[in-house]
Amino acid sequence: MKILILSKQGDGLGIAQRMQDEGHNVDIWIQDPRYKLSGKGIV
Repeated sequence: MKILILSKQGDGLGIAQRMQDEGHNVDIWIQDPRYKLSGKGIV
């Protein structure tokens, strides 16, 4: 399943990683430019 998570400051990274571990295709969009790189390499 393809999943897109929209987040203001990266709060969705935990659930995104968990969904990815379960085999889903996950993308995350982080609105705040200060936090955009926080999930790089994780999701």
